[in-house]
Amino acid sequence: MLPPGAGKTVLGAAVAQRAGRRTLVLVPNTAIQEQWLRLWTGAGAVTVGDDRSLASDVTVLTYQALATFDDDADPTDESMVARLHPNALEIIDALHDGEPFTVVLDEAHHLAQTWGRLLAEVLQQAHAGQQEGPVVVALTATPRESLSPAEAELVETLFGPVRYAVSTPALVRDGVLAPYRELAWFVTPTDAERDYLARSAQHWQQLIVGVMEPEFADPGLLAYLD
Repeated sequence: MLPPGAGKTVLGAAVAQRAGRRTLVLVPNTAIQEQWLRLWTGAGAVTVGDDRSLASDVTVLTYQALATFDDDADPTDESMVARLHPNALEIIDALHDGEPFTVVLDEAHHLAQTWGRLLAEVLQQAHAGQQEGPVVVALTATPRESLSPAEAELVETLFGPVRYAVSTPALVRDGVLAPYRELAWFVTPTDAERDYLARSAQHWQQLIVGVMEPEFADPGLLAYLD
């Protein structure tokens, strides 16, 4: 758990390199995917790709590539893997086939929802099908304290306790991040802005008056709230 700008991408790559396995990196969007691809390509000595076959030493895909569901699948099926599109199943088959992988999950707080439940099932199958399961590296800048209880429970199930965390002040002190201070500069609204604020206030007042009218609903709003 590292703040933005602390080097999560480099750290994740270093851990994957030390593990010495083929590596699958999953990221939330194509911009971050390009960042990972540039990093590994620039490092050299390994093959790098974004193909579902996972044939390269390092493959970088988006979470959406894995969480692509088949429109014709049974929506009542409890297994999320069973409802995946064949393109997504190709990734899982490659992940389970042969030697175990290192799986790097960037911006791992995204896994607190549907992606996480799917990934939990995928990893459970990988552990069951291989003598030695995958090494999972989760990277995030989002503290677990900011997650809901259900989200925190899912993340705890996926990753266990936080292995390494650094605060923003510590990195500023060490010269890794530039110090900054959030400042506010108050200015007088322009005439156009004042007119917009006045019209917005009028619309809001009209809304309040409307919902407070006795004929608005039965029971009335206040009685309903009581």
